[in-house]
Amino acid sequence: MRKIILFLVICVGLPFLLLKCMGTAQSKESITVSNAFANPTMGDLKVGAVFFDIQNKGTIPDAVVAVETPIAARAELHEHTHENGVMRMRQVNAVELAPGQLVKFEPGDLHVMLFDLKKPLKLHERFPLILKTRVGLKMTVMVKVEDRD
Repeated sequence: MRKIILFLVICVGLPFLLLKCMGTAQSKESITVSNAFANPTMGDLKVGAVFFDIQNKGTIPDAVVAVETPIAARAELHEHTHENGVMRMRQVNAVELAPGQLVKFEPGDLHVMLFDLKKPLKLHERFPLILKTRVGLKMTVMVKVEDRD
């Protein structure tokens, strides 16, 4: 009887254990970020936005779940939506990244909002943006301030 129970534990438990290990195998190379930029801010404006492309080159789903930067008191994931002819901006809890998927954070769509900037965003400056994913990756991306309007 013990052999049967041990056999069942191995047959049923081992696949779950392997799936769990595979699920945490996402590496920093699996998620790539490119083209990160922010527009310069005007005057004493204390808010800004960051845009970039992010791709999941891995084999498991992931998501951006948090953002932060030392240049602002708060950073949030946001999206624009169109409701009855009115464009609205709202915070989102996560941006899903399916395996192989490229997601564009761009003006009028997904973006990162920066609140209570410690200083204005000036043309040609760079600053770090830290992205955190659901599976525990933490990536620092350098954002260039460019005039892309």
